[in-house]
Amino acid sequence: MNKNKIYLIIIVALVLSHIVLFSLPLINGPKNERPKQAIIRELALSKEQIVAYEQLIDEHKDKVQELRAQMKKERGFKYKDLTLPDSLINFDRLSTLLLQLERVHIRHFMAIRALCSSTQQKKFDALAPRLNEIFFKGPKK
Repeated sequence: MNKNKIYLIIIVALVLSHIVLFSLPLINGPKNERPKQAIIRELALSKEQIVAYEQLIDEHKDKVQELRAQMKKERGFKYKDLTLPDSLINFDRLSTLLLQLERVHIRHFMAIRALCSSTQQKKFDALAPRLNEIFFKGPKK
């Protein structure tokens, strides 16, 4: 083989490897979109609804952060009690905070649904079984 054939084989191999490398994301499908964009797209929210939705998100984040801070503080109290038997540690306050957090999430979804028109509410109702996977994804693998 002469040099030109070797160079041609190398160039073709590089071009093919680039094609394969850059087409992998297309084969694997689109990247997961953020929950906010998924809701906006799925429900086809108007500009006014998007503004109201963003306000709901901000309010929800504030409530969730406050509850999580309280939960962190409460856990700190529990960790100080590690010398006590498990039966003596009172988890009532932490349990109450967890229930409050779940209620905040449910009310947030109900508020999103209330933003929607009747047609969009039907779409939201169909989307409801998937809300857990859209909003509460686990860590990336």
